[in-house]
Amino acid sequence: MMQSNTNEAFLNWYEPIHNRFIRYCSSVSYGILETEDLAQEAIMATLQNYHRISDKNKLLNYMIGIVRNVFNNQRRRKKFHANWEEDLLNKLESATQNAEVAVDIQFLLNAMDKLTRQTERSRFAI
Repeated sequence: MMQSNTNEAFLNWYEPIHNRFIRYCSSVSYGILETEDLAQEAIMATLQNYHRISDKNKLLNYMIGIVRNVFNNQRRRKKFHANWEEDLLNKLESATQNAEVAVDIQFLLNAMDKLTRQTERSRFAI
């Protein structure tokens, strides 16, 4: 009974932010992760910890934080370095319907990955 009440309460707060949340998941997945998988993992984690969220008005921010953590953990696990991966390039080309745009996105991902690695290294350098 309590689980059902929690689920209903969560859904009441989540429904108005659903579209914005899915758009955010789509924007950070970069074709590396499936948007649906990323969103589902964040929704499940939020639902499990819903009782800990004191200000429900900040639900979207909380969920965005989970998405960032999931995405960063996934990148670390895969040790993604924006190499010319045929599968990723095919996904990008399919999503954009344009091979040139897919290649441009691949270059952008490569630059972002290098920047992220440099930032992480400089954060630990004293």
